[in-house]
Amino acid sequence: YDYVEVEDISETSTIIWGRWCGQRAPSRITSKTNLIKITFKSDDYFVAKPGFKICYSLL
Repeated sequence: YDYVEVEDISETSTIIWGRWCGQRAPSRITSKTNLIKITFKSDDYFVAKPGFKICYSLL
């Protein structure tokens, strides 16, 4: 299955905000650091379907 994982990374720790797949989506995520890692993992099942959509803004 496909999923998106979001991590908030600092020099001392990493916070995993979560992992989402399907129609599930987080509400708003606000990073407490200046580095956020977004990983999109996909397999070869349902390759004709779209991947994911992300909307972001810088504060």
